[in-house]
Amino acid sequence: MLDVRLRTFLTLMEEKSTVRCADVLHITQPAVTQHVRALEKEYGAQLFTKEGRCLVPTDKGRVFYQMARRMAAMEHQLRDAMSEHPATPLHFGVTRSIGESVMPSLAPKMMRALPDRQIRMLLQNTRMLLEALESGSIDFALLEGNVNHQQYVCRPLMHAHFIGLCKRDGAYAACSTLQEVCRAPLLLREEGSGSREILENELRAHDVEIEDFAIYHEFESIPVILSLVAEDMGVTFIYKEAAWESIKNGVLQPLVPHIFSIHRQFTFVTLPHTPHTAGNLKIYALLCKLLELERGGNPRSF
Repeated sequence: MLDVRLRTFLTLMEEKSTVRCADVLHITQPAVTQHVRALEKEYGAQLFTKEGRCLVPTDKGRVFYQMARRMAAMEHQLRDAMSEHPATPLHFGVTRSIGESVMPSLAPKMMRALPDRQIRMLLQNTRMLLEALESGSIDFALLEGNVNHQQYVCRPLMHAHFIGLCKRDGAYAACSTLQEVCRAPLLLREEGSGSREILENELRAHDVEIEDFAIYHEFESIPVILSLVAEDMGVTFIYKEAAWESIKNGVLQPLVPHIFSIHRQFTFVTLPHTPHTAGNLKIYALLCKLLELERGGNPRSF
């Protein structure tokens, strides 16, 4: 059972006020202060400082928070492990690009392979997913790019292909340079999205900015972007997996593939040394198998 003082500390970090912390835990404000001081004395570190009326965690307080959150997550996982019901729910998170490119075909295969498991998928950015992982809200995450391998258990899931796309034989299909492509309307994801960042970085490598395009439009929905490209309303840069069916059916085609073509790694990430780690790695092996079956023997690349 998690130490009551740690629960007080975690709640205080989240509520940022001794008054609100006391209300949430149904204890007195002096009790909140007493619990924090007891932790500071036991671990020999100051966890909070005061700035005016605000309570601010110290650097050591923030480190302590990360570790305490992981202890709380482990307690939750221990309860699941000791449960009489072996088919515990499977909670995981994915970035939006993975959610909208890989999961539409992978999710039904997961449900068939795990008929007795309740599945819950969270769609968020990398930072929010790692926070959910640390807090125990999810068991694992599927992320784009690299993650701190010293802090997490990371396994390569697959390599995805980030490409330019246009309507097959459409108005922009004959473009042979990025400068020619810039005459087209650009259809792209919203600022802050992973694929938007990839696009901006790669364009800069070719001395091109988003503002160099004739006009650009932002959409938070990949299906909307693909439908607009199919209507010849502009061009986009996106993971090939998200447009797999449209490319296969001859609706869309790669745009300047000899200039713009990036391979990005999708990574399976979970916490180390928890009651769920071994089980999560079995799920990783299952996902690799399902992806291998889906793409004819090569789970690492689409």
